[in-house]
Amino acid sequence: MNDVRGLQATWDNLGKQDPYWAVLSDPDRRHNRWDHDEFMATGHRHVQHVAGRLAELDLKFTGRVLDFGCGLGRLSNALAETGLDVVGVDIAPSMVEQARTMARFPERTEFVAYDGRALPFEDASFDGALSLIVLQHIPPLPKVASLLELVRVVRPGGLLVLQLPSHRKNPMPVPAGCRAAVEVVAAPASLTPGQQSAVRVQVTNLSEHHWHFSPFLQLGNHWLREGAVVIGDDGRAQLPLSGLAAGASATLVLEINAPVEPGRYELELDMVLEGVTWFQGVGSATTRIPVEITPHSVAAPVAEPVVVATEPSAEAEEAPVTEDAGGIEMFPLPPALFRSLLEHVGCRVLHLVEDELGGPEWGSYTAVVQRLY
Repeated sequence: MNDVRGLQATWDNLGKQDPYWAVLSDPDRRHNRWDHDEFMATGHRHVQHVAGRLAELDLKFTGRVLDFGCGLGRLSNALAETGLDVVGVDIAPSMVEQARTMARFPERTEFVAYDGRALPFEDASFDGALSLIVLQHIPPLPKVASLLELVRVVRPGGLLVLQLPSHRKNPMPVPAGCRAAVEVVAAPASLTPGQQSAVRVQVTNLSEHHWHFSPFLQLGNHWLREGAVVIGDDGRAQLPLSGLAAGASATLVLEINAPVEPGRYELELDMVLEGVTWFQGVGSATTRIPVEITPHSVAAPVAEPVVVATEPSAEAEEAPVTEDAGGIEMFPLPPALFRSLLEHVGCRVLHLVEDELGGPEWGSYTAVVQRLY
């Protein structure tokens, strides 16, 4: 609830101070440097692009369509130009007031402010809904609530076209962000050959940078025998969707697979930025625990973990440095989770494709969804 109140205050203030940039955050257009006609033309291009995607599926918007997060009516006017009846809804009263004055088709457009909770519309009262570059700025819990509300107000058989960010392309600066403490909370002391098991691990971000959620930033493990790595890649566990702030900790569950040969091993735990480096490679410490691989599992307490300090490798020190981008806060939703959520509430995801709407720093996707019942 506090998230929603803060969100409304933020966007209402942006609507008063720099509304065009708040909608389309081009750094060169900040401080009210957007040209109105050029800004509105982007809505026409985006609606044409959406219409093309729908046409590829032999579909189109019809009847009454909801523009969720309408802002200044950029998309609403473009939708109305095609002959649709459009209702734009936004959390920022200041945006809605301006959208009403900018309406080019007042006979086919209506603009409504709401409190960010339940949409002020009856069930199944729209034939479709469109939301671009809006859901990406809503925190996780209100985002899920918004998706459920959008499904509620669209009739069975109706279409929803929704864009969301999937992950931060560069989740933190390298190597400065690659500093972690890895502490074992619970782990098996022995396993049978090839057995699958789980390790509970507390990961702490020791760097000065926020770790943004990314499918490429994960906890992983190696298996060592007599100090040598015998299995370099095994399990993976992702961070929470909110990422991990500097100095913060999170408990992750890592699924592991025991080596197939019996013997005494060490399970080494480390963070990894896939395709770039293991944190150990840039000087972050790892944690190792002894695990006995035996023909028959034996219950035993977990041995004391060993923290292994390392020096950065010459190769790793040359990893490219990336800086966090400024702008309005983004909150990702992985496509698999989005699909599962929508299917759980009676929808079918007809089409899901990557796009560039999240900006250069973010992976993004747009989905065409049909409500089934």
